[in-house]
Amino acid sequence: MGELKRFVLRLTARSPLLIGDRRADTQYTESLDHIPGSRLRAAFARAILSDCPLFDPAEARDGRRWWVVYQGRPECEGCPWATWCRQFEEIRFTQATPGGARILPLTAMGCKVDCGRSGVMDTLLRRLAWQQRLRERPYEDWQPPRFNCVCGGRLENRGGWYDPRAARPVSGPRRQAFTRLMIDPIRGAAAQGQLYTLLPIAPGAEFTAQVEAPAPPPCAELRVGARTTTGWGRCAVVVTEADESEDVGERIGRFQAALEAARQAAGLGPARDVYLALTLLSPALVGPLPDGSPAQLGAAESRAILAAALGLDRLFPGAELAHAFTGYEVKGGWRLSDGGWAESRHYLVAGSVLVLRLRPGDAGELAERCARAERVGIGERTEDGFGQVEVCASYHVSEAVR
Repeated sequence: MGELKRFVLRLTARSPLLIGDRRADTQYTESLDHIPGSRLRAAFARAILSDCPLFDPAEARDGRRWWVVYQGRPECEGCPWATWCRQFEEIRFTQATPGGARILPLTAMGCKVDCGRSGVMDTLLRRLAWQQRLRERPYEDWQPPRFNCVCGGRLENRGGWYDPRAARPVSGPRRQAFTRLMIDPIRGAAAQGQLYTLLPIAPGAEFTAQVEAPAPPPCAELRVGARTTTGWGRCAVVVTEADESEDVGERIGRFQAALEAARQAAGLGPARDVYLALTLLSPALVGPLPDGSPAQLGAAESRAILAAALGLDRLFPGAELAHAFTGYEVKGGWRLSDGGWAESRHYLVAGSVLVLRLRPGDAGELAERCARAERVGIGERTEDGFGQVEVCASYHVSEAVR
């Protein structure tokens, strides 16, 4: 098997994109504003099998239809997709975000009255310092101050996308409304209750993702999402080699220094341990939980259960999940691939921030573990883009997402 290399995929929509079929109600369907890695895998599987003379659409393997399986027959020799077909299940996708933007963390806040003077700022360091003061000095009668804007108004949580190059929030892709109705074949008129609206992403939107594959994909166009048989989902594909990422060790050092300054502002001394902030760039699929959900993260025991379910103990042995700023969703239902029932699972939402506490140790080994966490992700199904993380992200240190 060939070694996997990292490539950047740039997708430009040539027709409307309907991703995810997010239904607000029975007559209104809105597309996601990004392309999950699982949708990219399905799109490439469709491209491979559509070009394969050996593929039988009626055939199912391991209960799954339209799934790539290398057959190793003479017809496979010389096929441009052969290298991808051999290692299809080993290929790793990230989610594709609009213009390469990143999700704003759950610790990002903006002015409640939108005065425009403070922009959107990150509050993680101050939250950590205040919580640590409450834990280290439980005997004090002290309450954390409120988050206020420079105009004197309150701050509230902000979501959306963030451009790391320009250091400012950006809007998601533009959507385009399509209203349709179903004709009653007997009456020849509109069927009762069958007026519905689709809100796909408009043509021209650009998305950026990364893929670890044995070779660049041999295609200039891809069909992504739903309703591709009606002309939707056409995307132009441009592939380039990925650049080297910023040294994670430098980010860790800046984060520790910024946290020390925040602790000093809160009246605390230097921290004895090393703290790492893992910011989820995509939803993370949590492993099986013993009882209930990860919603209650106040107790140390609950945080330990969540850390084990995400596999943090394997990536960072001996680390403690000290703080968690997160939300979660529960998803399940029928699988379209085989008609079976998918058990409900918990997903940590993108933008969640998990803060680990570790004993001081070898800085080189710690940086290597962090780089691996960024490459493989946390939780389950990371090969499909779930659980992407950034360690000690720069916007937590600058506190400015303007």
